[in-house]
Amino acid sequence: MDVSEVDVLAHMSFPARRRSSRAPPAESGEQEAGLVEPIRLGTKGGMIMNSPVTIRRAVYADAPSLPAIENSAGTVFRELPDLAWLADGEDLPVSRYRELIAGGASWLAECERNPVGFLCASVEGDALHVWEFGVLRERQGQGIGGALLKAAIMAARHLRLAAVTLTTFRNVAWNAPFYARSGFRIVDGTAIDTRLAERLRQDAERGLPSEPRCAMCLALG
Repeated sequence: MDVSEVDVLAHMSFPARRRSSRAPPAESGEQEAGLVEPIRLGTKGGMIMNSPVTIRRAVYADAPSLPAIENSAGTVFRELPDLAWLADGEDLPVSRYRELIAGGASWLAECERNPVGFLCASVEGDALHVWEFGVLRERQGQGIGGALLKAAIMAARHLRLAAVTLTTFRNVAWNAPFYARSGFRIVDGTAIDTRLAERLRQDAERGLPSEPRCAMCLALG
């Protein structure tokens, strides 16, 4: 399913511009004051309509479910001999997911109240930076990832940010080419600012190979 096929049955919830990390979001799926209802997704072709998927703001209690989704999503790397080892890599700890959720810029995809995907980001200066993003392996290719990304982009526009940024693999089909379809462009050479250069350095410290990695940016305006 292409993102353009998403049937938005209700409005998107947006994070507050700033949130204290000392005050975690509500433990339940309740929306905060001033925020509207989550969105529900379907497709024109009926791919997801039999099991509607809801995209909503992630809350503190969602954090323990995210490492398992990250792990499942990563198994797709077994299809690439040079990067197959990533399928057995270490997942982010629950504590890190709680930090990101507390920042107010994380979203969860649910099907019948079961988490099937997520996107965790944070506001850095005038940009929304995507830190972690995954969909259960068995639910990939159904447009859920595209809908999560669209939710993040909508939120960045709502917050009047200048860009959405991330780091990813340059030549992996579900990485840079996927983001490019939503308007992201690779940032190379002298165009990489200090912040994104630091993110690439952190990737390398985590053991990710530097040469195939790249920074990408979606300029908003």
